[in-house]
Amino acid sequence: IGVIGTGPIGCELAQAFARFGAEVHMFLRGETILRKEEADAREVVMKSMAEDGIIFHKLIKYKSINLETPADEKAGKPFPTINIELEQNTKTLNVAVNALIVAAGRKPNVTTADLEKAGVEYDIRKGVKVNDKLQTTNPNIFACGDCASKYQFTHMADFMARLVIRNALFFGNGKASSLLVPWATFTDPEVAHVGEYEDDLKKRGVAYDIYKKSFNEVDRAILDSETSGYVRILTKAKSDKILGATIVGSHAGDMIR
Repeated sequence: IGVIGTGPIGCELAQAFARFGAEVHMFLRGETILRKEEADAREVVMKSMAEDGIIFHKLIKYKSINLETPADEKAGKPFPTINIELEQNTKTLNVAVNALIVAAGRKPNVTTADLEKAGVEYDIRKGVKVNDKLQTTNPNIFACGDCASKYQFTHMADFMARLVIRNALFFGNGKASSLLVPWATFTDPEVAHVGEYEDDLKKRGVAYDIYKKSFNEVDRAILDSETSGYVRILTKAKSDKILGATIVGSHAGDMIR
C-alpha cells in the first residue's frame, strides 16, 4: 500500500494497515511526518511507525502515477499494480503498490454557492472569511465548521455552531478565539495537544517555562509496558498559567482532556 500525505489521517491509516500485515510505503516531500506537531513528538511517532515496518521515502518529488495492470479476480489477481515514479536525490525511484491512499489534505468547497452575490468573501484554500464572532463580510450571515476554520475537527465544528446560535439568534457576544481546542492523532503512540506550541510563543516573544516528564520515568507506564512518549507543558514564565501542552503516549487523547 502506498500512502500520499503525512498528516494525521495518512499516519493513522498507514500504521493501521501495517499492523494488519500490509507492506506500507509513505512518501515524504520533506524528512518528517506530522509537521504541525513539535519535533520530539514527530520523532517518537516516526520511530514507532518504522518499527511497525513502514517504509519512508524521504525528500521525494512525484513524476507520475500509472496503473500498470488492472485487477483480475478470475486470474487470481484481486488487486491492481500501481507504479509510482519518484525523483529522490536526483535519481529516479519506482515503487509498485497494489493500493494507493491519498490523504493530502482538504480544501473547502466554497466556489459553487454564489457567495459573491451575498457579499460574502472567501479564499479558495482557507474558506469563508469570518471575524471573531463568526460573522462573514455580510454581517447578517454567519459561518462555522470546516469551511470557516483552520481547525478541521468535528468537536470544533460543534463549538462553532453553538457560538453562531448564541451570536446570531440571541444577540450574544461570544468569540471563537476564546474556545480552547484540544486535538489528538490516533497513531500508536497517540499525539495530543492543546493551546500554543513553543514556536508560537517564540514568535510572539512570550517568556515561558517548560515542564517535561518522559513516560519511562513513570512507574505506572513502566508496569504497563507503555514507556514510549512524554508529557510536555508550557507555562507563562514564573507562573502556573498553562499556555500549551503536548502528550505523546498511550491514551494521550484521553489524558489531554
